[in-house]
Amino acid sequence: MFRKKDKEKPIRPPLPPQLRQTIRQTNWKLVPTIFPLLLSTALNVLLMLLIKASLDAALAGDTGRFKDILLPMLVGVVCFIPVDLLSAWMRGRYIRFVNQTLKGRYIDRVFAKNISEFQSEHLALYLSNITNDMNSIEQRYFISLHEILRRGFGALGGVIILLDVHWVVAVTALIPGALAALVALRSGRGLEKHEGERSDFLRQYTIYLREVLSAFRIIRNNNLEGKITEDFDRKSADVQEKRFELDKAETIVNVRNNTLFGIMVGGLLVAAMFAVRAGLTTTGGLILIINGYSNIINAFYMVSERLPMIRSERPVFL
Repeated sequence: MFRKKDKEKPIRPPLPPQLRQTIRQTNWKLVPTIFPLLLSTALNVLLMLLIKASLDAALAGDTGRFKDILLPMLVGVVCFIPVDLLSAWMRGRYIRFVNQTLKGRYIDRVFAKNISEFQSEHLALYLSNITNDMNSIEQRYFISLHEILRRGFGALGGVIILLDVHWVVAVTALIPGALAALVALRSGRGLEKHEGERSDFLRQYTIYLREVLSAFRIIRNNNLEGKITEDFDRKSADVQEKRFELDKAETIVNVRNNTLFGIMVGGLLVAAMFAVRAGLTTTGGLILIINGYSNIINAFYMVSERLPMIRSERPVFL
């Protein structure tokens, strides 16, 4: 019997060196956003530890200890407001730098072309690149990077919270979450093809619209409205169909990831319940376990959604 030939994986073209340098340059602008994210994580950890202590003190009837903890808790809650405002401001600066850098690089490349090379490509192509593609890259790549960083610090805070209970509790939350994130990273490869094709469809669609608008008088004089309407409906349906295919592929990936995370969350909660029943932790410790698990699971869950988006944008960069 003949052996079934394995399908050869398509060769992924490498990114141009200048593009890689530009992406590294924009990624470095993520560094200033770390400071407010660290402050927010530290405040969250501090508040959760204070909540645990206050709950244990209240259940033990230690009113003096409870009053001593109440004021630092209120101060920590108030401090969240300026920290969140600072984080939002730094995120806005990062997104603005990304847009300025990418669009500036694209415009420089356009003006570097000679006249014949510039005129050989349709003007609508440049319009599609600087609107549709740039918006897709911003939303699905760079904003996703910032969200992963933010959730990553949240997961770090969750680990610190769980370490206050027991190091085994932290490990039981990290290992399955990391495995699920690895599965999510690999699942994003199937979205690259759909995202690249969608970008091509939008580019051709924009070119078509500009051609129709430029030839409006010719269309009216030659009674071509019917044909143009038919072509417009067909091309619009093609674009919508490609968007549907991408959404369907993302839905399949999300359902698979959600199922995996659901099983993982159920197992962790059952373990937490047994820990309380066995007397391994206090009621306040249970609050820490729930919050720590929540931070870690939410981080890995968000990563499982964002990583496929990041991987799918590679064809758009090219």
